[in-house]
Amino acid sequence: MKHNIKSPKRGFALVATILLMVLLAIITVGTLSLSVVTLRSGGQDSAQNIARANARMALMIAIGELQKATGTDTRVTAPANIVDETYPQVLGVWRSWEGTNHEPSTSVAPGRPIAPLYNSKDTSESSGGRFIDWLVSTATGTAPAVTDAPTLVQTTKSNDTIPLLAEGSLQKNDTRQVHVVPSVIDDDSDSINDGRFAWWISGENQKALLAQPYQPRNEDVSALAEMGQSHSITDPTVFGIPSLIKDP
Repeated sequence: MKHNIKSPKRGFALVATILLMVLLAIITVGTLSLSVVTLRSGGQDSAQNIARANARMALMIAIGELQKATGTDTRVTAPANIVDETYPQVLGVWRSWEGTNHEPSTSVAPGRPIAPLYNSKDTSESSGGRFIDWLVSTATGTAPAVTDAPTLVQTTKSNDTIPLLAEGSLQKNDTRQVHVVPSVIDDDSDSINDGRFAWWISGENQKALLAQPYQPRNEDVSALAEMGQSHSITDPTVFGIPSLIKDP
């Protein structure tokens, strides 16, 4: 007696192999993609760390230059436009009268102080020049001169500059903007990784405190305390930035 035994379906092993290969391919592509993302993220973190380190170094250099130029009590600071109204927003340092220069003393008139030549373009103290330096990174390492101010910063954005006072603090086309060409930190091992930094110092007399408009406090606060508080605020329209303060 014969029995008809059906043979198993052919091709199952081939289908399983193809599915396994597709699965391995997906895992491989996913692993490679994850590796690329990790490497890219690591590169960005490294670049951010270098940028932060350069910013800290620029801050330390700026503080050091500020202390060196203005550390003596007889030093005075002023913006460059006191020399020429067309000069950009650069802070300069001058020597004030130090009590050493007097007119010859006579029996008729005692020795009087000689007024310093603050507008002198000669920096030598012996000739009466009182200028010391401009407080910006592009002035470091150069012979200081009053006439250097226009060449130290730019008032418009370019590909070669870093904005230190720009939109957000001033209007878009404000000529008081400060854009500085950065100094290069030379890395002998690889010029591609050379860092860059820039710093610029602004005097406190060149800033304005923008407070929020006055709002009455809760009723539990005594009227005396309310009246004794100053409610005056700076008018931002003078600086061309009225949008920084809005009434609630």
